Amino acid sequence: MSMQAATETSIWDVYNNKTWLIDQELIKDWTNSLNILLVFAAIFAAVLTAFIIESKKLLEEDPQNVLVSAVTAFMGQQANGTFRPFEKPTFVAPHYAVVTNGLFFAAICCSLVAAVASVVALQWIGEYDAGLVQALSAKDRALRRHFRYMGMERWKMAQIITLLPLLLYLSLFLFFGGLTIWMWHINRAIGGILVVGFSLACLFYIVTTVITIIDPSAPFRSPFSRSALVITIQVSRWAKSKIAYVLHTISLNIGSLYELSTYRETWSTAAEREEHAVNSNLKLESKIFVWMVENREILK
Repeated sequence: MSMQAATETSIWDVYNNKTWLIDQELIKDWTNSLNILLVFAAIFAAVLTAFIIESKKLLEEDPQNVLVSAVTAFMGQQANGTFRPFEKPTFVAPHYAVVTNGLFFAAICCSLVAAVASVVALQWIGEYDAGLVQALSAKDRALRRHFRYMGMERWKMAQIITLLPLLLYLSLFLFFGGLTIWMWHINRAIGGILVVGFSLACLFYIVTTVITIIDPSAPFRSPFSRSALVITIQVSRWAKSKIAYVLHTISLNIGSLYELSTYRETWSTAAEREEHAVNSNLKLESKIFVWMVENREILK
């Protein structure tokens, strides 16, 4: 019998059934995100490798240039009636080539680290609920599950998984930076197109993330936007308390300003924020009823 269908004959059964639903949703979310991350990292690494094969040639001396220099020196000696051993000039890679390859190699390193970390994180997820169903009793299963949950919270497993996509974002940023420098040196028009395209992509991601932080009903949610919300709340609270403390110290008119230091939001996570927004919307129930009436044919 699955944990979801277990008969609730004790408080332990209630706990197990409820947490099973929560864990399954969480594990599904993590697994899907990491699988997508792995596929994208593999495709991106393959594309980046093709560019590295070509850009690496910029760091090596071209044999044809050496041959041309040798022939030119030989022809000059023949014209002057002199003979000296040919000395190959010292090759120094162009600065743009060094920067381009540095960014490309840094990008592929970030991509590979993200892929390896994703595989390891999938193993963590597999071990999180492994063996719980085979527990001897409902109480034992509940205790083991909560013990693992406390460890996950203490070691910030959820935050680590959330930050893994940032490695790929950084990898993309480095790749586009190197590609832009390379193309800018070859052709300014192509380089300008890359700058515009990369800027639009960054603007799109930043705007959708900021909208999610500002508006709890925005559909542009992601694990990173949830983490960004929590970070924004913590920074906001810290800034408010510091500002209020300074104003209180210098004895300004802090009758209402000092309330900033004691002000606390009623939510501290994205889920609590959404719950607060839903509970505060008094017209939400009526809107649901209106929608059901308007879509009664679909609901039949």
